[in-house]
Amino acid sequence: MNCAKVSTSFEKNGVKYKQEYFSSFPDKVMVFRYSADKDHSISLSAHVERTENTKIEWVNNTIHFSEHVGQGVGVIFHAAIDFETKGGSTHVQDGKLVINNADEVLIRIAAVSNYRGGAPKTLCQQHLDASLTLGFDELEKRHIATIVRCLNV
Repeated sequence: MNCAKVSTSFEKNGVKYKQEYFSSFPDKVMVFRYSADKDHSISLSAHVERTENTKIEWVNNTIHFSEHVGQGVGVIFHAAIDFETKGGSTHVQDGKLVINNADEVLIRIAAVSNYRGGAPKTLCQQHLDASLTLGFDELEKRHIATIVRCLNV
């Protein structure tokens, strides 16, 4: 099996773009990679919109957000989205992360609730930190190995 991920590509203004995505069970993160065949071709901005009860905080290139849903009677969740770039510039402006002229963007998303117990913020940070030590290729390799093992392919 050499798949277990979503991959799309398109061409615009002579630049070939590629988007790859998978949700890694072993590493407990969702992983997105945006790349292009020409340097300095990727620019984007990102932000999170939730209810007024959501606490949203930027720490470097990572946005953290948490909420006690259901007006404080439901589950508590914490999520973190990390943006790693190759090349280009990155800054936070008006609550948005702005990436200009990057060669590649790697996004990792970790999210945890207390539905099954535990401390969502702590667990979320542990999953994200562990994934930050691994590059896209290693995360993908671990993901595919788990899929192959689970499906006996």
